[in-house]
Amino acid sequence: MHDVNDAARDGLRALDVAVLRDAIATHLVEANYRIPEDVLDGLRRALVAEQSDLGRHTLSRLIQNYEVAAAERLPVCQDIRRTSPDCRLR
Repeated sequence: MHDVNDAARDGLRALDVAVLRDAIATHLVEANYRIPEDVLDGLRRALVAEQSDLGRHTLSRLIQNYEVAAAERLPVCQDIRRTSPDCRLR
């Protein structure tokens, strides 16, 4: 088993587990209320290009939910409270 001195000699550095734990916790929480800006931009571009009313409504609500989540630091809600059953009988 390596100790701190072995790690330093091998070019590694010791890391306090509490620091690692806190960093992971921070990023996990942030991931619940913020998505990458390029993803949000992609949703906005898709909204402009979307032709169906239901598609535009869905994309608009997703964008709104992401914006509210980021502004108020709340978990992202992807439930837009609308379903679209598509059933075709032959």
